[in-house]
Amino acid sequence: MRILKRLLLTLLSIGLVAWLAFSLSVWPGAMVVRSTFKKGGEEMRQGQVAFERNDVHVILDEVYTAGDPDARMDIYIPQRMMGGDHRLPVVVWTHGGGWIGGDKSEMRGYLMHLANEGYVVIAINYGLAPEHRYPAPLHQINAALAHIGANAERFHADMDQVFMAGDSAGAQLTAQTAAIITDPEHAQAVGISPTLAPQQLRGLILHCGLYDMSVYVQRASAAGGIVGYLANILPWAYLGERRPDEASLRRISPIHHATSAFPPVFISGGNGDPLTAHQSRPMSARLEELGVPVTSLFFPDDHSPALPHEYQFRLAEPEAQQAFAMTLEFLKARTRSPSTR
Repeated sequence: MRILKRLLLTLLSIGLVAWLAFSLSVWPGAMVVRSTFKKGGEEMRQGQVAFERNDVHVILDEVYTAGDPDARMDIYIPQRMMGGDHRLPVVVWTHGGGWIGGDKSEMRGYLMHLANEGYVVIAINYGLAPEHRYPAPLHQINAALAHIGANAERFHADMDQVFMAGDSAGAQLTAQTAAIITDPEHAQAVGISPTLAPQQLRGLILHCGLYDMSVYVQRASAAGGIVGYLANILPWAYLGERRPDEASLRRISPIHHATSAFPPVFISGGNGDPLTAHQSRPMSARLEELGVPVTSLFFPDDHSPALPHEYQFRLAEPEAQQAFAMTLEFLKARTRSPSTR
């Protein structure tokens, strides 16, 4: 009995320490989330290997800010365009991962597949939370756009035809960057001087994003348990506040910062993704209210099989192929033939 009591006390002590660690610090939970995202990202990358191409010129880990180990980008250029001084429309992709995880390499096959259609596709990394908090990633994206512009000739990039794209948290960052570019008041509030002019930004591609963080936190809290706890880790890590107030949540909610000056948008989410009903669809409706041209791809609630978060990258599936085809239609409708300088 004495040994059993000691064992129980030891287990209770370990449980108490773990509970305190996860309750008082964002780090333990954030590392759990990051590990989960890393595993999912690697599975996504492996699923796209079949779509990687030998006819796409690749520049990996280009530094866009000296001295910043996170400031790296991958550039994908159709090999056939490498000769001469042709310039192609640019798609700048910001990866997801809840601001805590993710990496630009996870969509390599998808991005090479897109580049082959006649685009310079650039995937950027940025500093992850909780090491880097709001608005650090927005400053990094702004710096990445400046670097692309400064190296437009080398990248064969037509900076008069820039599209920005993102998935999940990357869609949130992309949408907020668009708000910074198109709304001087919001740019001032965030403390960023945009390096891209509104007329250069021809459109946005937003997949499975987060756009209204107040709604997100409300639903995460209502879910309770481990699911609710891990969901709430995301804004805690990104904002640095365990219980962000309404003003802080509004600050990172693009649904409140979009204006009629927003560029055209292609937005999509899967019917099996809980973010679709409470994030993507309301964002789409809000943009339409503002008079922004919106192309959307959503599916009936009973669509089978249910399409999960980031279904767009499962290129072997017909729904992902549909989303990819609509992406190309969206881009082609807003671009002109390759230019020369």
